[in-house]
Amino acid sequence: MLDAHFHLPVQEQAEGILCTSRAAEWEEAFHTALDRVVPSLGQLPPSLEVDFPRLEALLAQREEMQIGEVGLDKRFPGRDGQAKVLQDFLCVARNMHRMVSLHVVGADGLMAGILDGTVATLWHGFTGSVETAKAITDKGAVISLGPRVERTNLWNRLREIQGLPFTVESDLPACGTYHQSLEAWYRKLAIRLGWEVEQVEAHALASLKTLLT
Repeated sequence: MLDAHFHLPVQEQAEGILCTSRAAEWEEAFHTALDRVVPSLGQLPPSLEVDFPRLEALLAQREEMQIGEVGLDKRFPGRDGQAKVLQDFLCVARNMHRMVSLHVVGADGLMAGILDGTVATLWHGFTGSVETAKAITDKGAVISLGPRVERTNLWNRLREIQGLPFTVESDLPACGTYHQSLEAWYRKLAIRLGWEVEQVEAHALASLKTLLT
């Protein structure tokens, strides 16, 4: 079952996008070689010191490897610095033709303004408004729905985004009871959308493929 955003450690049956949030995780992600797992290298605030030459060297060795998670987080200082680092990550993605998984906390407007459609982007854990979802998907982005969306206004309006590109995520380490949690989340989303689980799976896969092709 597809998971658009999960974390280390990873069991063999995982499928989807493996994201990292610290440079210390890059080596393990780089050496993860599972047929249905796409490793991604990222770094989150508050750290603003990124080893971009190392990032580019690792990406160059594996064409299927992507970038993520990276982004903006209001819980940490240095908003201008965060935005500069994000732009640098987007520049690498643009130059190396890679997808970016975005982390956004309390900065929906700023992130929506930064996105310009030149980089394939997945907005991980999207909890914004229907209007923001429409605006960013118009720029070619894909939103990813994780369990946190249940606690937002978007949950009450979820059927309004049925026609938009979206995928599904757990945001969990891919081990232990992970698969039961992911399957339960797919079932809950399907009920909310008024779809069958298989329809949600097909929509999620087709949406993600637009970013990886």
